[in-house]
Amino acid sequence: MSPSIAEMEKMCGLTADDVMNIAKNNQTPLEKEANEVWQHLDNLAATDPVEYKKYIAQQMEDGKKYLAENKGEKEKPKPNIPKSVFWVETEVLDFNEKPTGIPRYFNVCESDSIEYTDDKNLNIFMSELDNRQIDCVIHPNFMAKCKDDNLFMHDTVQLLFETYTAEHKEKENVKKQYKHHKEGRKLVMKVPKLPGEKKSEEDSVMDILGKVRHSKDAQKMMEDDKTAVAQRLFDMYSEKDTDKGKPKEVAAPDPETTFTKPEIVELKPSLSHTVANSADGSESTIRIPLPQDTLPSSVGVELEDDITLLVTTPDTEPLTLPLLRKASTYSAKFIKTKHLLKITIVY
Repeated sequence: MSPSIAEMEKMCGLTADDVMNIAKNNQTPLEKEANEVWQHLDNLAATDPVEYKKYIAQQMEDGKKYLAENKGEKEKPKPNIPKSVFWVETEVLDFNEKPTGIPRYFNVCESDSIEYTDDKNLNIFMSELDNRQIDCVIHPNFMAKCKDDNLFMHDTVQLLFETYTAEHKEKENVKKQYKHHKEGRKLVMKVPKLPGEKKSEEDSVMDILGKVRHSKDAQKMMEDDKTAVAQRLFDMYSEKDTDKGKPKEVAAPDPETTFTKPEIVELKPSLSHTVANSADGSESTIRIPLPQDTLPSSVGVELEDDITLLVTTPDTEPLTLPLLRKASTYSAKFIKTKHLLKITIVY
């Protein structure tokens, strides 16, 4: 049995006129209202063109006013740009692990675009090398730990160096000692695109962050850096032909002429160490295993600026350790049975 008009009004919220209009003209109430408006405008344009123009102009003005008043309601979200927190300055090493004087700037930034797995896995994003600078992005949780713990910050920087040497496109070896700058630094990576802007489908968010600007000057410096060491070695065995602008082979040496051979440098091993802090943070105990043939009298222990510990031996690389904070005093003890150097720092 078909529902009555009264029942349809109750179910759908329609009036009897609406139901009849749908049945006769196949129009919804909204379509009927729209048709009535257009019919009114057509009649107005035909009977009173001046009034019609005034009406259209008023509607346009009201529309502009509405858009102006509601402009700020739906702002586009801003891109999540990495924020530079601090940067460190070091230099490139040559094939013999000797400093070349070519600087490298590691700009350490934070961004929650970086995946955070857990507090034991530090994920790192590195930009390409641009104008001797690399932007390194880590998660804000790890950046907070860097700010609170000097030792964690030092270990993070060393991890950045190792990652750059092993995995980065350049694969340059850099000096482990560095100069720390507490202020932020300008990014060299591109600003990510706003939502709605055209981008490549295969580009992820971090891919976009990693695309860098290369000016002509920056490209030239990069090329100079890559060839600087090789050029110095090449110059030892050849000289430049100023007439042709091309390198030429050196003639066989005169019997009375002697050549200076390149110095072969033996790489020294690094010292390992462990650090234990007291529960109240008033002391730190550092244990350093020494090579078996090291004499206690040949070991040097210095506290630089009350904040950095320097340990030296004749047969190893110097060990530099940043402390938690400024120390008031320290003591060093050599444990002969274990051939171990024990250093106690009191804050």
